This record gives sequence, C-alpha cells and structure tokens, in this order.
Amino acid sequence: MHDTNALFDNLLAAYRNADDPDRFLREFLMRLDDATTNAVVATERKLDRLDAARARLDAARQIPRPDTSQDGDDDQEPDGDDDQQQDDDQEVEQAEDPPEPKKRKAKRPVAESDGP
Repeated sequence: MHDTNALFDNLLAAYRNADDPDRFLREFLMRLDDATTNAVVATERKLDRLDAARARLDAARQIPRPDTSQDGDDDQEPDGDDDQQQDDDQEVEQAEDPPEPKKRKAKRPVAESDGP
C-alpha cells in the first residue's frame, strides 16, 4: 500500500507543477485508458487460448484409449461391443492419418535416335 500512496503523491505533485493541468489530466487519462485496454485485450487472448486448450483436452478425452494395465485382466468376459469398439478405433485412426501421396511412374528413357 505504501507504493500506491507514493505513486499517488508523485502524480499529484506532477499535476500541481504542470504548466497546463488540464492537458496533464487528459494525457494521464488517455494513457490509463490505453493501459487498461491493453490489459483487457491480453486477458481476452489468454482466455481464448485457455478455451482452445480445454476444447483440445476434451476432444482428446473422447478418443478411446487401449487398456494399458499390466495386471493381467485378460480373464474378463468379452463383450459384444469389443468388435464395434475396434471398428470405431480403426475409423478414427483412418480419419486421423492423411492419405498417402500417389506415386508417379518413372519416366521411360528416351531412345537415342541415329540422327542425320
């Protein structure tokens, strides 16, 4: 709080010592407005980045993960949904993988001609 009081005292002294106090106040308020606007814009950008990160995290949670437990839980009863889950996993993997570029055929060498 001491720093705030010192800052206020410095501003008040600058206002009182200014050649044109009205101009001093206008410039001070314009600078304060600019600083506030910049802070608001920076905060909005950070919030947008956080929202995008949350959306990516939620999307990543929607992708089914294979069971990676090392406990040996292989003696569980198989569900009929396992085949459907594997099909869904393959579709997701195919959708994520970009298509492979088409290979071009090698050009045949031009036969040398016995020119005139």
